[in-house]
Amino acid sequence: MMLCKPVRSPKRDTLSRKEASENLYDYYAGFSQNFVIDIIKGLNIEDDAVIMDPWNGSGTTTKVAKDMRFSAIGLDINPVMVIVAKAKLLNCTKDFKNKIVNYIDLIIKTATIFKDEVFNFEEPLCSWLQYDSALHFRKLERAIHLLLVSDEYHTIYTQESLSSISNLAAFFYLALFKTLRSFLVRYVSTNPTWIKMASAKRENISPSSAEIFTELKNQVNEMVNIILSDNDIIYDHDSSPITIKRASSELIPLPDSSIDLVISSPPYCTRIDYAIATSPELALLGCSMNKDLKNLRDSMIGTPTIIKKTHEAESNWGPTCRSFLNSVEVHNSKA
Repeated sequence: MMLCKPVRSPKRDTLSRKEASENLYDYYAGFSQNFVIDIIKGLNIEDDAVIMDPWNGSGTTTKVAKDMRFSAIGLDINPVMVIVAKAKLLNCTKDFKNKIVNYIDLIIKTATIFKDEVFNFEEPLCSWLQYDSALHFRKLERAIHLLLVSDEYHTIYTQESLSSISNLAAFFYLALFKTLRSFLVRYVSTNPTWIKMASAKRENISPSSAEIFTELKNQVNEMVNIILSDNDIIYDHDSSPITIKRASSELIPLPDSSIDLVISSPPYCTRIDYAIATSPELALLGCSMNKDLKNLRDSMIGTPTIIKKTHEAESNWGPTCRSFLNSVEVHNSKA
């Protein structure tokens, strides 16, 4: 397949960062929607083609595919990114805006009904928050789950494919992510992908329930307006299904020859820790900040964690790949 037209840069410049759906969640590893649009248009693929991104991240490929009415499958090993990508797919009309505003009032009301004693477990949000504040966030998370996922609670982090999370549920989870982030500014280091944790309990912050509820409402209203401004794109052919799953690119759960085009920004050897970068969101999903987070970090391609297990290079990987791996192995850095 040859490109028939020029392709704009995948880098998110100042202009592309103002694209409406990009403002839903500022993802460091994201790339420009214009790049994906140019690739799809330039290849002149059939209307029934299936597009895939095996490292779907914040969902740029799947969002553009939806807007252009192509079928697409997005995979990511990080459940936070699965939720972000699903939230971007929500169709929000002006009439639906009122329904969403009513939903957030119901979520907050439901959260206030939960009894404190239900939550007597080790709370990962206490890596940044005082327990009472962490409890307010946990109750909101439980309320979203009860109203939009299932009346039987299962920690989101432990769910395999996240197929039970609808685009609407993902929207409210994302709003809760953004609300939490708004209170954790002091923990963001000069490296935008590194989130510090409180080194002592006295450093934990303690926003009140009123402050959290107000910020959550503000985030929901802002997100609705972003989605409304992004729903003006209309293409000629009918809408096609978009599937976003939690899965590893090392074990893609798809049959052979089922994908026509892959558009992705693959993991680089830059030692950027994308699990740490989303640690507050992971904590909201019930990921422990000890064992669970370490396991996720170790399982990500390009991880900066040191893994003692070594893998023998296979001949079918090709000479360029094996030469690169050998250079890494004999390098005198810690890695």
